[in-house]
Amino acid sequence: MLPSEKADTGSKPATVVSFEAYARLLTLLLPRMRNFAVHDSFANLIWSTPDWSIEHADDFVREVIGAALQNAEAELPALGRAIDHDRGLYTFALRAEGQEILAAVSLEVTLQGKEKSIRPVDTLRPFVQPAIECLQRELKLRAAVGARSVARALGPLGGSLPLGPSNDLDALDEILRTAFEHTGCALASLWIPERGLSLSLTPSGNRMSPQLLRGPQQQLFESLLQHQRTIVVNHAAPARGSGTAANKIIACPIAFRDGRLAGLLSLFNPPSVADFQPLQARSAELLAKCLSVIVNRGRAAFTGVNPLVSVRHAG
Repeated sequence: MLPSEKADTGSKPATVVSFEAYARLLTLLLPRMRNFAVHDSFANLIWSTPDWSIEHADDFVREVIGAALQNAEAELPALGRAIDHDRGLYTFALRAEGQEILAAVSLEVTLQGKEKSIRPVDTLRPFVQPAIECLQRELKLRAAVGARSVARALGPLGGSLPLGPSNDLDALDEILRTAFEHTGCALASLWIPERGLSLSLTPSGNRMSPQLLRGPQQQLFESLLQHQRTIVVNHAAPARGSGTAANKIIACPIAFRDGRLAGLLSLFNPPSVADFQPLQARSAELLAKCLSVIVNRGRAAFTGVNPLVSVRHAG
């Protein structure tokens, strides 16, 4: 169960858990999404966007949770239904480590063009699953870290959080691929020096050699240590003696759970394309948040992992 916005006793409010960042990320991934809500395992509304006002939504959430409990093999069970002639409601059940339901997230989605009925869940799932899985991981992390207010609401989940490197490396790749669509970058890279993790991707699916990126990444890492915020570089001076313009860059910090700078998500574009805009930087920040969740969850698994072994380098 998750904490409500207000305590039932009416005395001291419970800690508020905001999911605004995920609402924004889901809007980027699915522009047709109108509203977003999170319910606990008993279908009680925990958090929603300001305009959420779907009648009897909690009944539908209970139906999804009930179906998820009956189908223990489904990793991210979901159902969809029409609200009226131009809107649909999709709800995903988020599991804890066992069959227990941790929470449910609901998306209010508008129908497009001449659509007369909502699309099947499986056509929507590929667009939103990376963000929903990140939210699921964050909820598990909150419980594992043992923050007092969240632990009181979630209850003991018990045991460790097992993790396989291959699964999380796939998730990292998926987020890097998402960066191409929402920032228009030509190269996306992740660097976590303390874990020995260096991962890059181009829109064609190729990877850059870690050695080629290490210099720029080191400089960006030092800048992030100094400024403690996202860095956008659109008009950098060329390297001394190179005679060529510098790449355009967005660099977003990725943090360990204790607040230390873990590394960075860096996005590159050639100097000939348009400048990065604030909305693209914000999109990158939300993707970096997802990366932070995965990297923290995979602490043991990622240590010493070199995901660039046996892959084809670009160029």
